[in-house]
Amino acid sequence: MKTKYWYWIWRTFLGPSRLRRKFVKTFVIAGLVPLLLMGGASIYLVNLTHRVDVADLEHTLARQVAKEIEGWIENIKTGVKISYTFDDVAPVLLEYQAPALQDLIRGNSAIDDISFECVTPQYCTVGKETERLIKTSEGGYAKGTLRNLKDAPEFLAAQAGETYTSPAQFGSTTPYLQLSSPVLNQQEKIIAVVTERIRLDYVQDE
Repeated sequence: MKTKYWYWIWRTFLGPSRLRRKFVKTFVIAGLVPLLLMGGASIYLVNLTHRVDVADLEHTLARQVAKEIEGWIENIKTGVKISYTFDDVAPVLLEYQAPALQDLIRGNSAIDDISFECVTPQYCTVGKETERLIKTSEGGYAKGTLRNLKDAPEFLAAQAGETYTSPAQFGSTTPYLQLSSPVLNQQEKIIAVVTERIRLDYVQDE
């Protein structure tokens, strides 16, 4: 009797019986499948959380860089504001224009093109450059060909008394910004406009 009992247990649970196969199959489905599903869900959630963290980090860095660039541009705007102590509503004397532009170029390595424009029709052609300096590849500067900027947005904004910053633009070698500012006399009258081109590849060095 005991022999038959143990033989039944062996046949049922340990031997190659149909019931054993069903039991094993049921165990696998009921035990391992949920475990695999939970593992897959855990991996997905970990990857999702990682992507969210990376995105948040990228946004934080982007905001930080944007604030640094904004501060850098504000410093340049402050540096480009020029005023003179004379009362006459007349253009800056030609002999003073080149030295003033040279000082601005020396003060900021990102400037590679800077000029004065006329706003006084009784003395010169409105919108036309009266002095222009361009930075050379050797780090110096040379006189540039004078242009008429009467329809350029940077000139029109500064002529109206505003400091202007263009959207980023792309030249042949590097992105840049156009900045402009009115030049004032002692009575806060606009006597000229100064316009400059700022190379953005110098941001990282500032």
